[in-house]
Amino acid sequence: LKGIGADFDRICRLMGGTNRGSNQKVCEIYFDTFGKTLENRISEESWIIGDFKKACIAWCNSCDPTNGFESKNRNSEGNDLDEKLALNLKENEALRNHCAKA
Repeated sequence: LKGIGADFDRICRLMGGTNRGSNQKVCEIYFDTFGKTLENRISEESWIIGDFKKACIAWCNSCDPTNGFESKNRNSEGNDLDEKLALNLKENEALRNHCAKA
């Protein structure tokens, strides 16, 4: 993570300040920018150790099993029950598909 001035606090803010949907995008942008996966770079860093290293790597490998429907449902405005029901059904289906693949 040299060259971007990353430190413990910045990594914590990155991991804690992004949701499951955006962390994959962060990893893609890192790869596009530096030509190396963020997971590999974290693995190489000697100052990132122990459970913190495991948490960082898990963050890189996590995904949104709801394919963004959980966030859309939570952020939907108004009292349109049909829209909320449709989003709940899509979220449920996405979770079922994710569990079936696991």
